[in-house]
Formats: sequence, structure tokens, C-alpha cells
Amino acid sequence: MMSKTHLGIGIATSLTVIQPKSLEECLISVAGGALGRVLADIDILDNDYKSDALIGQTIATIIAILPVLADYFCDFGICTYVLNNKVLSIAGGIVYFTLWICGFCSEHRKFTHSIVAMILYSMAFYLIYPPIINGFVVAYLSHLGLDLLNKKKIQLFFPFKFGICLHICYASKLANTIFMYIGLIFSILLIIKCFVVF
Repeated sequence: MMSKTHLGIGIATSLTVIQPKSLEECLISVAGGALGRVLADIDILDNDYKSDALIGQTIATIIAILPVLADYFCDFGICTYVLNNKVLSIAGGIVYFTLWICGFCSEHRKFTHSIVAMILYSMAFYLIYPPIINGFVVAYLSHLGLDLLNKKKIQLFFPFKFGICLHICYASKLANTIFMYIGLIFSILLIIKCFVVF
């Protein structure tokens, strides 16, 4: 699936599963959903889908920064937590960037499309800011689940070499468009709900 599809589905899935109880939880769920949804495709930044992947990565980064900006005005405690736990946050950042480089250098649908990668990335984000984990894990799992529908295999159980796919749809065809609109519409509706309720 393409990056906008993964982004929309990731945010919608994160908000649906987590059911945030405050504006802070909503923003963190959206940020975790955005990051969890696009990180698995860090391995395509240097191939034919580069422009789509870059768009997805850029949008996810902007979305992930929003809770930090909101923290400046609303004092959710995000920056305070990170500053009070500098050593853990720096360690998490180092682990994250190491994994990012490993993912960037790996073949598409191998390491980054595995349970191992999801666990390692989750550990990195947990060290940086634990509340983001739930949204991240839900979105990452939904990314892997959606990619299983494709006709190209993913190496879900990396480092084992065999791949899995369900041969249901192609990544950039009709199913992608349908999932993209479903994800985007539900994401927008769930975000509006958060702002109206809180």
C-alpha cells in the first residue's frame, strides 16, 4: 500500500483502539499512529516508490511534532518528561536512529516489515516517551496486516528468510485507493471527535 493509505489507516486504527480520554491522549495517539504506520516503509526511500515514501515520512514527522508544539501551549508534560529523563530519551533516540539506518539500508519488505523491527522500534520510543507506545504498536501492526494483503511477500518473522502474503491486492491499485479514503475519512472524523469532546 502507498504511504497516504498507511498513514490514514494507522491514525484511524490507533484512535479506534486506544479511545483517547483527553486531548493530550488524542494527540499522542495520532503521533504514535503516524510514526508506527510509516516507519515500516523506511526501507523504500531509495527505490521506485521514493517520492511516495518521502511524502509519507514528511507528513508523519510533522504530525509527530504537533503534540510537542501543543505541549508548549497546554503543558501536557511531554517536554518535562523528556527533560527529566534525558539519559533514557537520548538512549532511545540513539536506538531509534540506529534502527532507522538499518531499515533504510535493508531490502523492502524484509527487516522493517517484521515483528522484530516493531519490537525494537517500540523499545526505542518507550525510552523516549512511554505514552506514545500504544498508538505506535497498533499502527505498526496495522501496517504489517495491510501489507499482508498484497501480492508481494513480507518477511514477517525476520531473520527467517521465508515471506508471507495473502495475494489479495496490489499495492497501488483500487484496493489502495479504497483503503486510503476509508483511513483518511475515519482519521479526520475521529480527530474532530477528540477536539469536540475535549
